[in-house]
Amino acid sequence: MMHRRGLGRRELEDYKGAIADFNQAIKINPEYAKFYKNRGYVRYKFGEPKAAFLDYNQAIQINPDYAEAYVNMGIARREFGDYK
Repeated sequence: MMHRRGLGRRELEDYKGAIADFNQAIKINPEYAKFYKNRGYVRYKFGEPKAAFLDYNQAIQINPDYAEAYVNMGIARREFGDYK
């Protein structure tokens, strides 16, 4: 439930609320990679690329085949100037 509400808040650009919802979803199920990927996306949009990078990295640690998390991580790396 928290995850769905977080997605709704993300669409409304309520990034603080979305992050809070994703934090709660992660507390409930810390082994679900999608929660980290979605929180990372919101953190990136909120202007926190380093925090987003950490979330994408956690999503990949949980699910090494999560292509969407790799794509988003690459976008966050671009913010750091890490083009390799």
